[in-house]
Amino acid sequence: RTASPAYSSYHAVACSPAAADPREFLRSHAELLPELPMHAATHPPGPVLLIGTGLTMFDVALSIAELQPKARILALSRRGLVAQSHRVLVAPPAPRARPRGIGSWPRTALGLLRAVREEVEQAALRGVDWREVVTSLRGDTSALWRGLPPRERARFLARLRPFWEIHRHRAAPQTGQG
Repeated sequence: RTASPAYSSYHAVACSPAAADPREFLRSHAELLPELPMHAATHPPGPVLLIGTGLTMFDVALSIAELQPKARILALSRRGLVAQSHRVLVAPPAPRARPRGIGSWPRTALGLLRAVREEVEQAALRGVDWREVVTSLRGDTSALWRGLPPRERARFLARLRPFWEIHRHRAAPQTGQG
């Protein structure tokens, strides 16, 4: 079988050491992206490996599944994480007040992690889902971030950011279930 030019270019670059950083690969080879759906439509179904498990992965996987319903899709995460889903609700949840005492939460990455976990645990005792706690923090995240010293911001980015992102930036319920 003859590979399309887009596939050949993609394969040659994706297998090179320069492709170690997927973001760099996409920045330097953006011209390939429009042709990838065409490749999926013109080649027989086969396994597909997606690098990254963020929200974009769901969109790409759904697009591939639409073009190749029998394709086996595997998504690879360097941390083994995938975006959490929103809940399926009949009606939107009642607005949740911001956490009490948030103004006095510790100004360290670990302190904020512990405070959020404590808030989630207390909310669970009252039958409130963790998602509502995370949503209640929306109005305060900028102030919490600004309150962290530079060293703690760096610590958050290095250690906690991926966990925050999969809980804060959630997939649609229908998307995240499959």
